[in-house]
Amino acid sequence: MVAGLCLLKDPEHLPEVPIRVLVIGLGGGSLPLFIHDYFSQCTIEVVEIDPAILEVATRWFGFSVEDRLKVYIADGLVHVSSRVAEAPSSYDAIMFDVDSKDAAMGMSCPPPAFVEKPFLQKVRTLLKTEGVFILNLVCRDVQLRDTVLAALKEEFPLLYARQIEGEVNEILFCQQQSRHKQPPAELRASAQVLEKALRQPGCTWDSTYVLADMLEAVQLV
Repeated sequence: MVAGLCLLKDPEHLPEVPIRVLVIGLGGGSLPLFIHDYFSQCTIEVVEIDPAILEVATRWFGFSVEDRLKVYIADGLVHVSSRVAEAPSSYDAIMFDVDSKDAAMGMSCPPPAFVEKPFLQKVRTLLKTEGVFILNLVCRDVQLRDTVLAALKEEFPLLYARQIEGEVNEILFCQQQSRHKQPPAELRASAQVLEKALRQPGCTWDSTYVLADMLEAVQLV
């Protein structure tokens, strides 16, 4: 999901730019921790409905709250709705990585309510015009997937999809401005620029983690 940040303006300067990121779903905390550690001026707001998840992430996965990294124990649907009135157009990136408790719907990530049109309109309202909305989609129902993509495209005309090899899930990268469309090769080049900016002396980097590779199979929808 981090690779999608290369869609923001001037990726070569992103590690030192004061951007604001909203993450719905904490999991083990690796995503917000990575952003916190490598984007030194970034403010991250994480929303997690289950306090037990925060406890596990803190106890077993090295997660911790910092000045630039806050966690809200709340329903993501409610949190986003409350932010619409308080802070429209305030986030550079919004990320959804939240599981559904009811996989019988054919979609286990995110819960269906997170991709319904009224809620997607709220997400769009929270994003800056040139911001990026990134979500993890796990959908085994082809018709339902098509419905979700259609709803996303109504609010975010520029939509890229990256299927995870050997997995059901795919990462979707959504933007409001279709004029910013980049062919896949340019996206990978932007990811290389971002990775170069992130690989700074004194910062540990896993050599197997190549941002451009994360966009290798990305496709315009």
